Amino acid sequence: AQLIADKDGYTKTTKINSSTYPAVYVAATTYKSIVASPSNTSGWYLPSVGQWYDIFVNLGKMATTGYLDYTGYISWEGVSKTCANNINAFFTPLINGTYDTFPKDYINYYYVYCCSSEHSSSYAYFAYFGYDGTLYLGSNDKTDVYRARSVIAF
Repeated sequence: AQLIADKDGYTKTTKINSSTYPAVYVAATTYKSIVASPSNTSGWYLPSVGQWYDIFVNLGKMATTGYLDYTGYISWEGVSKTCANNINAFFTPLINGTYDTFPKDYINYYYVYCCSSEHSSSYAYFAYFGYDGTLYLGSNDKTDVYRARSVIAF
């Protein structure tokens, strides 16, 4: 799928602006002003949709052959909690203190994370962890407010 090939979240994050992608702009600019990035790194940025796919497959240990629907979106059924727990196993804090894990409480709720990738002029991609077990890479209106998970490259 075309979305899997989209691997440049860093460049895409630098192009996000407040007028066309307001919620993500705040997320992309606020985190890096609060948490200093370690030296010799890329600095904090929002992952692209292809990088979210890599996170799901490599850290979350999901199959590379998720269900590809007619829109080109990818989903895995019944695995969102497993994926989140697998990703959390890789976390180590960069500094002493606490850090946010991926959600573990899915009772009648879902968690949606922004991607830096655009789907169209009005839509952007997102990563979805559903309480029903669905794990999904899709798109929605850019003005919707979702969570953000900044990443860093070494």
